[in-house]
Amino acid sequence: LEDAKEATGLNAWKMMVENNRYILKPLALNLTAKIPEDADVIAIVNPTQNFLDYEILGLQEYLKNGGSIFMALKAKQTVGLDKILKPIGIEPMNNYVLNLVQTQQGAGIQQGQTLGTVFSANSEITKVFGKNDALIFRNPMSFRRTTVPEGVTVDEIIKAPESSMSFDSLKIAGDGPQGAYTLAMTAQGKFPGSASNKPFSMVLVGDTDFMANQLLGQTLNRDLALNSLASLAKEENLISISPKESQVTKMMMTETMFYVFLLAFAIPLPVALLGTSITLWMKRRHA
Repeated sequence: LEDAKEATGLNAWKMMVENNRYILKPLALNLTAKIPEDADVIAIVNPTQNFLDYEILGLQEYLKNGGSIFMALKAKQTVGLDKILKPIGIEPMNNYVLNLVQTQQGAGIQQGQTLGTVFSANSEITKVFGKNDALIFRNPMSFRRTTVPEGVTVDEIIKAPESSMSFDSLKIAGDGPQGAYTLAMTAQGKFPGSASNKPFSMVLVGDTDFMANQLLGQTLNRDLALNSLASLAKEENLISISPKESQVTKMMMTETMFYVFLLAFAIPLPVALLGTSITLWMKRRHA
């Protein structure tokens, strides 16, 4: 969270969240599985170590009492959190979803950045996104809706284009099955086994790099991150699309190019305009 230079760091996300008046605090579940009562949202981003059974139970109890969780996971790194997702009808596919792009040599698989271009019109998070908008992910995994229990609502809020392909490994050999794979989902309602009337809410994204320093400012990535937190924190009035920042165009010149520009345009052009102005003034004066 504190690394501002590392491309995959989350410092930019941390600053953005804090600038929106949220307070971020670390939560060590290995010390206590009890979630603090003042925790509006639990963010689980890029976990790398398996959650222990008592930690999973602590998160489940939090959801049963109306808690809100934001999860950003990588393929092959579900670290036991599928035990939370399976009861609400969501299965992580542990695959890699890549876009199919057209090149001069024909269709090709684009490795690295994957676009999400299909948005749910029902979700508060994505219904403000336009048809021509896109999010940029890096080798995301997809999710599949399974048997959703009564009292729970699941929505597939972001999908890849229909031509996208799924692979079990990034060592690409041949084509993979095509489809509009689901890259982000939401779930809400009564968590299975809950005796409380408080509904839980969850946002699940199959990538963590979309909110990292390098990609957070790209396209709608920042809006997905902020809108997800606003929705989970019950602050729907904050859901929006951030205004685009002005782009600065820089002209890079070598020394030779600079002198050519100076002698061919910067000096002759003002002189020519001055001469034209004097000529017109003289003609009007003696007319």
